[in-house]
Amino acid sequence: MSDLPKKGFPSHFGEIVITTSKPDPKRQVKPVKIAEEALSNRSFLFLVGLGHKGLPKELFERGKHHLDITSRGLSLETCTAIGAIPAHLSGLMENLEHKR
Repeated sequence: MSDLPKKGFPSHFGEIVITTSKPDPKRQVKPVKIAEEALSNRSFLFLVGLGHKGLPKELFERGKHHLDITSRGLSLETCTAIGAIPAHLSGLMENLEHKR
């Protein structure tokens, strides 16, 4: 594991989104909201925890958004989450585009 950037992540990586099955209610964002904003050319940096411990707790404060990709509080294995996040958001974005 590499060290985290001391000054935070560069802004060109996008807005930080913490992926978690237990989002802070004040920071929780629904997948469809991320999809809508992505269609408006907003960029996001999704931080995914590794292993059973997940993301370091200090990262939870860095993310403006907390995303539970399942919307049901289900914990996913790291590899599953890495695949599920873009797949689900891509499907939502495609559906939103067809409605426009």
